[in-house]
Amino acid sequence: MNLIEPTRSAPDQGFTGQNYLQGGRIVGESDDIALAPKTRPVTCAELCATIYTGLGIDPTTEIPGPHGRPTPITEPNAQPIRELF
Repeated sequence: MNLIEPTRSAPDQGFTGQNYLQGGRIVGESDDIALAPKTRPVTCAELCATIYTGLGIDPTTEIPGPHGRPTPITEPNAQPIRELF
């Protein structure tokens, strides 16, 4: 099992690690009435993988689930949204 606990280096700084989310980024575009993605749709699994990566947690990490069996923290093959790093 690969559990990683991120720590803060100072109250006003982000989590330690080499992956920092960059603010103000736009990924893809929506249709004319902003109802649906026109290009580069993002899944919930990608969003979760992005958040974990930004916190310095490997998105392929598994934690103990019911009956002690390993449970992945994200869906298999979920990739972070690289445009945000």
